[in-house]
Amino acid sequence: MKKTTLVFGLAILLSLFSNAQCFEKDTKFISAGFGLGIQHYRFTDVTNNIVGTRDTSAAIEVPFSFEYGALSFLGISLNGNYAKYLGGDSATNESVKSFDFIPTINLHAPFGWNKLDLSANVGYGFSHFSYVVNSPGGGTAKANGGVFNLGLNLRLLFRTDGHLGMNFWYTHSSYNYKKGVVTDNNGYKADFRLDGPGNNFGLGLFFRIAD
Repeated sequence: MKKTTLVFGLAILLSLFSNAQCFEKDTKFISAGFGLGIQHYRFTDVTNNIVGTRDTSAAIEVPFSFEYGALSFLGISLNGNYAKYLGGDSATNESVKSFDFIPTINLHAPFGWNKLDLSANVGYGFSHFSYVVNSPGGGTAKANGGVFNLGLNLRLLFRTDGHLGMNFWYTHSSYNYKKGVVTDNNGYKADFRLDGPGNNFGLGLFFRIAD
């Protein structure tokens, strides 16, 4: 009886150790989702030396990423984010969008969980901003700049050693578009700067590729 109990106990112990961790070295993750961003921008008319007040805008966001586990606690990823801002004027058919492309370092909590993975991330990359007014007077405001991100990400595998799961994320972003240009159909042209922080959060799905 004792021998049977010992063998049974060892079998359970070995099965626990045989389960792979959610995040490991050489593990790869492909993820996409949706979320909400709240950005606090300041517009500066560089040509006419006019500094605007801080404004707040909400955006629907579609983030996506590919991450590779470089070490047991360290991941390197390429993160993208498409944002469409809300509150445009339908009468003039305003459209405000941005697109980010951010190399990111992810530090994973060394808990060895089989179905959960918690990480903090930091990244700096490129962002493109576009504001278009489709009206007789027309007008565009476009700019390229940098974006700095700090965030948290929690992953949940739907089953132990599985491939499909859900992630919940939060990111604090700081945008800095130093060289933007405003134009319209009447020949007006001016340089501008756009900068400010934002907070973004949402959820998505990921696919885990493990050896």
